[in-house]
Amino acid sequence: MHFIVLLFFALLPGVKSDALSPDDCGKMEVKHSVTQITNSQTIKIELKVTGGSEPYFYFFFDKNNNPLTWDFKQSSCIVEKEDAPKFAKVLDSSGCIKMIDFNESDNR
Repeated sequence: MHFIVLLFFALLPGVKSDALSPDDCGKMEVKHSVTQITNSQTIKIELKVTGGSEPYFYFFFDKNNNPLTWDFKQSSCIVEKEDAPKFAKVLDSSGCIKMIDFNESDNR
């Protein structure tokens, strides 16, 4: 499964192959919000990206590091509460990757 995700990154159209300095990627920030869907055990996790270069690509991973969705342009994920993602990664068109671990309060 990891091979497929890596292959996707390598072949992703629109992602520049230029080497970036760490300062360029440091300007991209990712925040998230979690909303419980009324009267259910379903939650919606939304990611909000600032900085970086559009378009952004979003990857939500379960507890076993498997992708939860295959629509990489969607900045949100709706799942049952017990199936909540473990972490998410955001890739911008310059090749910067930021990760959010939903078990921690810090953004990376």
